[in-house]
Amino acid sequence: SSRHAYCAKHSSLTLILSMSPHHTVEIKFGQYTTWCKVFGDPSAHSKKAVNAQDGKEAGKGAKSSTKVPLVILHGGPAIPHQYMSPHENLYSKDYLDGTPLVFYDQIGCGHSSYPHDVDESIDPAKFYTVDLFINELDSLLKHFKLDQEGRQFDLLGHSWGGMLGANYAIRRLETGVGLKKLVISNSPASMELWGKATGALLDAFPHEFRETLKRHEDAGTTAPPQLLKPNME
Repeated sequence: SSRHAYCAKHSSLTLILSMSPHHTVEIKFGQYTTWCKVFGDPSAHSKKAVNAQDGKEAGKGAKSSTKVPLVILHGGPAIPHQYMSPHENLYSKDYLDGTPLVFYDQIGCGHSSYPHDVDESIDPAKFYTVDLFINELDSLLKHFKLDQEGRQFDLLGHSWGGMLGANYAIRRLETGVGLKKLVISNSPASMELWGKATGALLDAFPHEFRETLKRHEDAGTTAPPQLLKPNME
C-alpha cells in the first residue's frame, strides 16, 4: 500500500538519524495501536530524583532520571514522526543523563493503526477529532506512568502538534497531570487568522493558478495531475 511504501522510503532516513540506542513500543489504544520510538526510560523520572540532585532528601526512587522526559507531537495531522528526528540530539548529546524522549506516530499515520483498515465505513471528518488525539496522548502518558502523582513531562508540538499540545494543556489544566513545560513550534494561534494570512500569500500567485486551485478545492479533488503540474512548474 502507499502508506507502507512511505514508511519504507523513510526507513533509511530514520536509520541515519537514529544513532543513539532506542527501542520501539506499540501501545494499545482501544482497538488500535499507537507506535512509539523511545530514547532512555521516560518512566524513570520523578520529582524525587530532581530533589535528590539538588541535595535534598528524596527517599525511594532517588536513583531515577533527573531529566524531565519530552513527548514530541508531530504535525499534519498525518505527517509521521520522522521529520522530528533531529530532536534525538536532546538525548544523545548528554548520553549519561540525556533527556528521555518519546516520538510517536499519531493514529492514522506512519507505523500506528489505520482505523479505516478496521472499519471502512469510518467518516474521517467525524472520526479524527481533537478529542481523539487528546485521548491517544492520555493513553501514551499512562503507558509510561507519566500520569501518576509526582511524575513530570514536557510536550513539544510542531504545527498541528503545537495545536494538539495547546488543547491538551487547556483541557487537562485542572487534572493534576504533571505537564511541566509546553513548547509550541510554528503553530497557528488562530485558524481564522491563519486562513486570512494564507489567502494573502495566495493573492501573490497568478489569477489562473488561483482559479485552478479554487476549482479543485470546491470539488474536493486537491491531488490530480492538473493541480500538481502548475505547483511543480
